[in-house]
Amino acid sequence: MTEGWWLPADLRHFVEDTRTRRYTTPEHGPFDVEMPHVSPTALGEVARGLRRRAEKGLRRRPIAEIVDRLDEAAGRWLDPSDRIRRAAIESIPKITGHSPEMVTLAIELEQRSSRGDHLMACLRSEIGDPEALDRFRPARHLGGGGESRAVGPGLVGAVFSANIPALPHLTIMRALLVKASCLGRSSAGEPAFLPLYLRSLEEIDAELAAALGVLWWERGDAAHWSGFLDETDFVVAYGGSEAERELRGRMPAGLPLLYHGHRLGVAIVDVPEDGEARDDLAARLAYDATVFDQHACLSPHAVLALGSFDACAELGEYVGRQMEKLRVELPPRILEPARAAALSQLRGVAEISEALGSPVRLLTPADGSSAWTVLVEEVEGMPISPLDRFLRIVPHESLDAIVARVRPARKWLQNVAVELGEGEDDAATLREDLARLGATRICAPGQMATPSMMWHHDGQACVGAMVRWCDREVAAP
Repeated sequence: MTEGWWLPADLRHFVEDTRTRRYTTPEHGPFDVEMPHVSPTALGEVARGLRRRAEKGLRRRPIAEIVDRLDEAAGRWLDPSDRIRRAAIESIPKITGHSPEMVTLAIELEQRSSRGDHLMACLRSEIGDPEALDRFRPARHLGGGGESRAVGPGLVGAVFSANIPALPHLTIMRALLVKASCLGRSSAGEPAFLPLYLRSLEEIDAELAAALGVLWWERGDAAHWSGFLDETDFVVAYGGSEAERELRGRMPAGLPLLYHGHRLGVAIVDVPEDGEARDDLAARLAYDATVFDQHACLSPHAVLALGSFDACAELGEYVGRQMEKLRVELPPRILEPARAAALSQLRGVAEISEALGSPVRLLTPADGSSAWTVLVEEVEGMPISPLDRFLRIVPHESLDAIVARVRPARKWLQNVAVELGEGEDDAATLREDLARLGATRICAPGQMATPSMMWHHDGQACVGAMVRWCDREVAAP
């Protein structure tokens, strides 16, 4: 059994008792996680206790020292011999169905971008002068002698999701980067990683970890949400549209919220005529659709391709071969029966369409498994993938046609991988179009799953958003 919660030792008594939550996957069988039971009143006490840690401890720590400790934690999680990392790789697959290989990759991708130099670059990008978090610093925009000071919230309240293994520490890091305490509600879908991460941080810096906590309560429990939100100064949350509506309905007036909801990723590519170039592009597209089993907000739902149906079908063949290779290196997650049935139904419709002579090409593993699916078809609107390595390739005659297809999805557009061969003028125009349509990240195929800490997540300065500025002016305008 593993713990699905964590509090510093002197606050653990607020958890009255624990309950066992059982997870079952076909490959691993039953696996138990200890979940906390805490009253709404105790939850408020925990929140107040953590906020005091920010006021009395964190705010006195130099930002460079905090970054060093987070860098040390990332280095530890990148060490294959580390016992806590090994515990995460052993437990998370038993809860989520993700393969150990995928969990390992997720940890490594997330922790590589959590090193100290990345964190400092993020602070310089969003804060300007990181030392403004320590004290008043000269500010050019205020004229000669003017100074500015950046102050983070006392307590960040976090609502975590479970779609990507090893991602939730990102909010913890962002809170610490503005010297804020953080109390989070874990997702029942994957409650194991954060307690392990906080345990490792405690072994590195007990004072830093003492400002952090992760608990859980039922999603519909209004009293617990009140105890949590009434004591929170800034909220960061992940989830779907319904969860966002529920959360906003519970929040006190004026409480700031940074919400990361459903987003859509696509790839826009020229189909290469050269076989070697086509194979290289296919390998990168297959990787983008494989990492995190396509469940990240940055993952591609579809490849919008410049080329004929036949050219796209040939590209699809190449992508399928590459996805089969990746199936061995990064085994797919174990699907729930309902999701497996939905994938089977979509495949069945495609098979019938192809048999009737429609412009459809369905590519699947030779053994008939649900490990991956490539579907080349001419469709209306923006095709949305059911995920789990189900990639559509849609032929287009022009970039204008691609932009017209993307436009109705602008509310959800997030990440776009672009590769247009030699047409730099076309690429520059496309980048401008995508930026106006709502894209927040443009990259090359093969890089969709590896954003940097400098990327403006969902188009926002997520660290900068948590900061309040105090300016000292010494001269009149």
